[in-house]
Amino acid sequence: MDFAEIWDHMGLLARLVTIILAVMAIASAAVFIERLVVFYKAQKKSRAFAQASATPLEARDYAELVAVCKAHEGSHLAELVRNGIDSFMRAKSSRERGEVSHVAPVELARRSLGRALETQAARLRRGFPILASVGSVAPFVGLFGTVIGILTTFNMIGQSQSGGLGSVMMGISEALVVTGIGLAVAIPAVLAFNMLVSQSEKIELGLTTAASELTDHLENAHGSDGGPPHGVRPSLDKPLAGPTTPAQGHIG
Repeated sequence: MDFAEIWDHMGLLARLVTIILAVMAIASAAVFIERLVVFYKAQKKSRAFAQASATPLEARDYAELVAVCKAHEGSHLAELVRNGIDSFMRAKSSRERGEVSHVAPVELARRSLGRALETQAARLRRGFPILASVGSVAPFVGLFGTVIGILTTFNMIGQSQSGGLGSVMMGISEALVVTGIGLAVAIPAVLAFNMLVSQSEKIELGLTTAASELTDHLENAHGSDGGPPHGVRPSLDKPLAGPTTPAQGHIG
């Protein structure tokens, strides 16, 4: 029996369950493909931003650094750096105008970076609940379809008063097909979910490292209170998320 013949023998509820499973499969595939595309593009843009941001960061030209961030829209790293630098520059400008603030500019930048990290993590995991739901629910939906199919088969046998082995086996085989469909939908969804979670964790680790490096740079360059640097003027040995920093290897 091919699928078309099985579909013709299915009852209304069994067909409805099959349609639901098909929708779940399409939804999980769409999330998986969309996330892969987003991760790939973001990783490419973040690598370009890491190279472009090295010069203004070393020169402490933060206005130019913000311009570079705007030019690399769509990069998780660029958005993170822009949040931190914007907060630092606003706080520093307010202090230079004589406005009283009990929180140092570097501390405000650190807090802004923390909030930005949480926002980026939520954006990276967009669509993950769909994959998790499909992976956990699809087998039970398929099992429900099997139960409905078997009950329908026994009901037909009872009404026709014919208990031939062939008719029973045909009905049961049709019902089990729905369970097979449920498993075929759930297994790829679970694999896709695990793969995307691993990828997003790498990106989040890279962003956390970059945020820490940026905070260290601001403290070394301007002091913990946002004022002039204390002692010898320090400089970064490596640019933020540069080719050899841990951040670039994981930014996506």
